[in-house]
Amino acid sequence: MIEIKQIVRIFKYQQLELADPGRELSPEQVVEFYSGVYPELVKATVEGPELQGTREIYRMERAVGRKGGEKSPPRLITIKELARSGKEETQQREKEEEIRCAQRILTVHVLHRPSGSAPSTPLPSELLPLLL
Repeated sequence: MIEIKQIVRIFKYQQLELADPGRELSPEQVVEFYSGVYPELVKATVEGPELQGTREIYRMERAVGRKGGEKSPPRLITIKELARSGKEETQQREKEEEIRCAQRILTVHVLHRPSGSAPSTPLPSELLPLLL
């Protein structure tokens, strides 16, 4: 005869075995649940499950860091990412320069002419959207 046994989830934190607050919760949600009682679990990670008989053992490991927060190691970037970021910065600077140029032209055409008179040169059509 086949015997059916229910698997029980157990969450271990240091030397403590913490009961499963609800099977519908993910292991990460269980850590969040227990972080109300154990604040050091706020940045904890979950390892497992490790199956021991009818028990699924999850280990909650708190993040190791310095007082005042954990400093993450510097992220290494590839040459491709570096080139892409340089290109994006260049494009952003070019766009800003185009806007400044357009603002200077608009200032000359709109503000530096006698009131009621027409501008001496027509306004470039690509600047018209800036007036709307």
